[in-house]
Amino acid sequence: LATVPEAAQAVLPLLEGKGTSLVLRSRNALPHVVRTPNREFACGVHLVPRAGSLVYLGATNRVASVAGATGAAAVGEVHYLIETAIRQLDTRLTHADIVSVQSGCRPLSADGNPLVGVTAMPGLVVATGTYRNGVLLAPYVGEIVAREITMGCGEAGNPYSPIGRDQPAAKSHAEIKDVLRRASSGLLAMMLEPGGTLP
Repeated sequence: LATVPEAAQAVLPLLEGKGTSLVLRSRNALPHVVRTPNREFACGVHLVPRAGSLVYLGATNRVASVAGATGAAAVGEVHYLIETAIRQLDTRLTHADIVSVQSGCRPLSADGNPLVGVTAMPGLVVATGTYRNGVLLAPYVGEIVAREITMGCGEAGNPYSPIGRDQPAAKSHAEIKDVLRRASSGLLAMMLEPGGTLP
């Protein structure tokens, strides 16, 4: 969108929330899903058994304000996943083989809400900004997009309409203080994790 000025003006900017995960092969894979509490500003590290002796290990969450800045899986992210899985979920994973490493970006709008439907730019319809909930919202997003394309205009009841959404307003001093308090709490929680390191 940023490469087409008219489109960039019609849609709030998007941030990239990169997730990194691995697929492992382990003879001793656990038979059920296991996960840590929420951390890494995301949903906790989790192991999900797959067919055979494969297990999915995920995932990290890094939000970047520069498109493409997140790139491929970083060594630190892979290290974090492996170390956490071995130390906190299943020590037998020390002997697991790494089958694959994945990374992908989750689209996050500047105001944190999905962007779905026709835009102020004629002919441009978007379905993005769902962040980590895209798979859950897909049926609803599909219905909105189909209705608005069929109608040829925005639907009055669309809670995610990109029309009329501007850059988030500047935060007040109290709001900034609250954001910093919550961010500090998140960083402190990371320091209190086993290993106590910051990314």
